Amino acid sequence: MDSGKKILALNIHPQPNGIPLFESDLDTPEKVLALFDACQILESLIYAEGWKFLIDKHGLASLYEIDKISGWFDTGDKTEWLTHILSQTLISGYNPQSGSIGDYDQDSDRFANSENEIEQIDWGMNALNSLFEESGD
Repeated sequence: MDSGKKILALNIHPQPNGIPLFESDLDTPEKVLALFDACQILESLIYAEGWKFLIDKHGLASLYEIDKISGWFDTGDKTEWLTHILSQTLISGYNPQSGSIGDYDQDSDRFANSENEIEQIDWGMNALNSLFEESGD
């Protein structure tokens, strides 16, 4: 195990502890494809820092192409896919619109970042497309 490094995702098998995933486990499109495939069948989960890493390292455009192969979100519509990804990242505790780690309240559609500042989530098409175009290397 990579002691001192952040766990970005977790494969839940073998039980009871699963296998933690680190940057080196998510640094290629092939590794991300395997992760998305495992998430699709509820055998892996991605933490807030994991989403931050994936978006920063690969970009949403690349993640979209990877997911077209995986079929995790099973949509060919980019805007619908972005809505699903934004929802997943927020629920996991990462707001890609601001780059903040924190807590998301689905009822109010607000995100409290680590400084306890409240961020309103923008679900509009322009905001989603802007997020898609700005992410990644």
